[in-house]
Amino acid sequence: MKKMLFGFILLTLSSFATAEDTSQQPLAESMSVSFFNMEDDLFSFQAIAPTEVILEYAICKAVWFAEKKQATTISLSNPIFNSVPKEPETSVPNGWATVDAIVYLNEQCPSCRLFLKIPEIAEECRSGWDWYL
Repeated sequence: MKKMLFGFILLTLSSFATAEDTSQQPLAESMSVSFFNMEDDLFSFQAIAPTEVILEYAICKAVWFAEKKQATTISLSNPIFNSVPKEPETSVPNGWATVDAIVYLNEQCPSCRLFLKIPEIAEECRSGWDWYL
């Protein structure tokens, strides 16, 4: 179920994304996410992680933060891949990528490609990532 759900999300977000086996995920401590432009109804973020898990990691971090803000749904803007890290002192290791996106809370963004219900995705993220409590 997890692979199927995230496979659908990954294919929706990116034409080159694939649902891969993430049972050998790298330690989340070595990956990072930064949140920016926080408003009542939206926030921006940049995630840095290995290319094979970047979208799953970014989605789960966005859902995690939206859940903390007591949102029930989110819409994600089209992600921007492989951009330069926002923090100048941050480096991106070989085989890793960055993804930037805007998350709209509790409303559907007409120009966004993905609308998610927090409880459903949060359950999948909790079962797939140790950091998601």
